[in-house]
Amino acid sequence: MDETRTPQPSGPSLATPQSPSTVGSSPGIQSGSGRRSKVAKSKNRSVACKPCRKRKVKCSGGHPCPNCAQAGYADECVYNPRDRKVRISQQYIDSLVRENERLAARSTSAIPEPPATIQDEEDARNPLLEDRPWFLHVNSLDMPAHIGEAADTAFATKFRQSLSSRQVNHILRTQYYPDDLLLSLSYAECPWPSPSRARFLVTAALRHVTPCFYMINEKDILNKLSLFSRDPTTLDISSTYKLWSLFALGELYTSRGYGREMIRFPGVNYFAQATRTLSVPSERPRIDSVETRLLLSVYYFALNRRHSAGLCASSAIRISTVLGMHLNIAESDYDSPAVRQHRIRIWWTAYICDRMWTTKTGQPVTIEEDRIEVELPSDERLSEAERASLGNTAVLKCSIELARLSARTINALYSRRKLSMPFSHRVQNILRDLRNWSQNLPPDLCITSDSEGLTSQTPSVLYLHLSFNQCIILATRPILLRTFQMFKRAAGDQRRFQTSMPPAVRGLAETCMQCARHSYRLLSASWIDGSFATFDYFNTQYLFSATSILAISSVLPSSQQQEDRDSFETAVHLLEQLRDSGSFAAKDYCAHLSAVKENLAEYEASLVSTELTRHGADQSANGLTGMTTGEMALSDPFILDFLAQPDLDVSFIDPSIYDGQLADPNWPMTPDLVG
Repeated sequence: MDETRTPQPSGPSLATPQSPSTVGSSPGIQSGSGRRSKVAKSKNRSVACKPCRKRKVKCSGGHPCPNCAQAGYADECVYNPRDRKVRISQQYIDSLVRENERLAARSTSAIPEPPATIQDEEDARNPLLEDRPWFLHVNSLDMPAHIGEAADTAFATKFRQSLSSRQVNHILRTQYYPDDLLLSLSYAECPWPSPSRARFLVTAALRHVTPCFYMINEKDILNKLSLFSRDPTTLDISSTYKLWSLFALGELYTSRGYGREMIRFPGVNYFAQATRTLSVPSERPRIDSVETRLLLSVYYFALNRRHSAGLCASSAIRISTVLGMHLNIAESDYDSPAVRQHRIRIWWTAYICDRMWTTKTGQPVTIEEDRIEVELPSDERLSEAERASLGNTAVLKCSIELARLSARTINALYSRRKLSMPFSHRVQNILRDLRNWSQNLPPDLCITSDSEGLTSQTPSVLYLHLSFNQCIILATRPILLRTFQMFKRAAGDQRRFQTSMPPAVRGLAETCMQCARHSYRLLSASWIDGSFATFDYFNTQYLFSATSILAISSVLPSSQQQEDRDSFETAVHLLEQLRDSGSFAAKDYCAHLSAVKENLAEYEASLVSTELTRHGADQSANGLTGMTTGEMALSDPFILDFLAQPDLDVSFIDPSIYDGQLADPNWPMTPDLVG
């Protein structure tokens, strides 16, 4: 009977296995056009099994085929796999290439660490971390305040505790814009700026924010602003909140100071209006909600409300996942490639903010790497005008990878999870990945080591390298602090101090100091040319981080010790100027630096041996002098040797070797509010 003429039941049915000679045969295929029928026949030509092919007889198919069943070869009746050639579109190939690039860019850190298997748990612990999380009891709070050890202020406290033989309390952050005043301003009326003022503020915000973060389509928002100037009824509520956010950022970045009244803080009235969008979450959110929250998170930092900024960025991620922005979407679902790329770039900017913000507080990320499937940004099929409005793709892709490495640094080095890898090996892996990142930078995003490299950088390049230096500092400053503790323990025995440090550890400490020096030089050059915004939180934070490292390097023996002390004093002076201009972040950081200077003075006064003073210090160093970038610091021979070592000597950073003499001071649990 002809199998193709057998009546088929209507509706769905379970598929049954078929022989290679009949697979693909169905009434639907044979009843189609002549072309489809021809293709179907060519696809399903009978294939001979191996015994029939060997005997050169016709095979009628089946498992086993009749010939093999009759000859007793049923077990040997198998068919060779077929490799069919099919036609596919170039667009499909391009999508596969982009998907491969995205998967290749994803770090292996997305795979969870296995449980601890090493025998000595001390080897696995970051020297900065105590056995218990750090909580600070404060009378004004109903719960103890959690202090993340990855924060720059926490490291400053750790250094002060290492300097002093007295009880040293952490300085709790109190310099931020208060909740009640911000809430009252959100209910107050705020006049819309004039058309010329509005365009000025939006342009200023875009010029300062978009080079570093793609948070909004510049052309689109300027068009909406122009339409609103002609007809106020054309602006929807989502665009209104977005413009309030841009007005706030524009006024923030164009102001040099303000009076003593907090209500006059630059842009805060506009910002308070924009925060109304946070009051009622939308059940069907739009991408505008993501953009507005990203803009608000940047302004929250200017108010020194770091937790609020993190919550805003985390909320942007959550809304993005509701919209499915973390997943790939077909090009056919959008009218134009530019709209699709806008969606992709907004997602990755939210990803960058979520991860980079966590490096400032030590909080966990909102979404894990293995949940992200969306492709990386691309310029394919975009016109020149569309590429210009969507920002620099190379900068965005480099920022994505750096954000991934930054989050991995926090997760690998500042976590109390039981990890299978010793701390020094984790540092080694982080630095190896950071070095690969720097080596793969496009030439136009690199910074040279000459003086011109300090003054001719665009905001995006400057931010990239400051963030890169900060990531190296986060990875290496625990080693630097342990180096200082060993220096203090040497108590005047210079030879003992030099011989007690393995070369790789000495190179790690020097790398940390070189990155701090480079960040300080970049920021001081930015200050000199007038591009250092008074209320820019990120530059202020990077300056404080570098200053804390310079404070340590100013007491360690090196050929740049005196220069580091001078740079430390100058950096403190710059932060004090920012504090006097009204920067909340600078007020917070200056309180820590004042305490550091006090403890430094006490420490230096206690030194008896002239060999440990700045003027009598050993002038040995690694040879990294002059203008050294973070990339150059990772190319130092000691660091290259460290990165290549399969087995590392971790005894130097093992806290147990100090027998309690230099054990990490207990984090203060005090009811006192200092600062």
